[in-house]
Amino acid sequence: MEKRGCDVARGSDGAPLLNLPANWSGLQLGLFVIPGDEQRGPFSTTFPTILIAQWGRGRRWYRYAGRLLELHTAPGMIEIYPHEHEFDQMRWRGETGQTISIHLTPPTLARLTQRERPADLVLAHEEFDDRLQWLAGELLNEANRGTAADALYVEGLSIAFLGRLAQRGSVTRAVARENGRFSPEQQRRVIELIDAELGTALSITRLAATTGMSPDHFAHRFKLTFGQSPHRFVQLRRIEAARRLLTQTSLPIAEIALSTGFSSQSHFTQVFRQHTGTTPARLRSP
Repeated sequence: MEKRGCDVARGSDGAPLLNLPANWSGLQLGLFVIPGDEQRGPFSTTFPTILIAQWGRGRRWYRYAGRLLELHTAPGMIEIYPHEHEFDQMRWRGETGQTISIHLTPPTLARLTQRERPADLVLAHEEFDDRLQWLAGELLNEANRGTAADALYVEGLSIAFLGRLAQRGSVTRAVARENGRFSPEQQRRVIELIDAELGTALSITRLAATTGMSPDHFAHRFKLTFGQSPHRFVQLRRIEAARRLLTQTSLPIAEIALSTGFSSQSHFTQVFRQHTGTTPARLRSP
């Protein structure tokens, strides 16, 4: 949404609270302030936009298309705006809050879906959807990791977010996903690439290229084939490779973490504990 209508959320030093890393591969997102007692306008959305309120309660009055709407703000509330939706005026009264904004920019949608015609959104106010809220929160968590963000996870979250919008009927011109599992040859190529490049920054986009599918179709068919998301499949593969190195070599744990695709030793330890119930150091201890 254009900055005329919403202020970027900033810390006490005046710096934006969110700057997407240069290698960000997911949906475009930002953090914006929900004003306390203020009036602004006119303004319009530049791209199809979803806003998910994190905190702040109050009342709002939106004037557009010759009508005045009285609305409310509450944590978890979702607003959905189509491309170039024009507002004549907006007014807020209540607590100052913060919202996550997700923008469906054409380059990102083209990369994730490989569709020629971009999707738009169906206007909606005061919606609640636990799945969309969780996905947006996870995207924000990954964005806050900076360059350590996991491209596989970020792209998977983004594709799931688009899929949830389509499920809700919030996306116009949606295209049905292909069904069916990978062929044996496709499975072989995908697994060979994963095993050969466990220590690199794998992404759904890169894996999908081995099958000639768009990333969103690939992610859907991957789960049908293997029973889990690409991110979880690769993560488990990395854990197994790391377990072998921990028990069969004397390589430092930090080196094992990096060689199996983890961003740091601390991240490796956290994920290893989640999947095995122990830490790399304890596994190696006599």
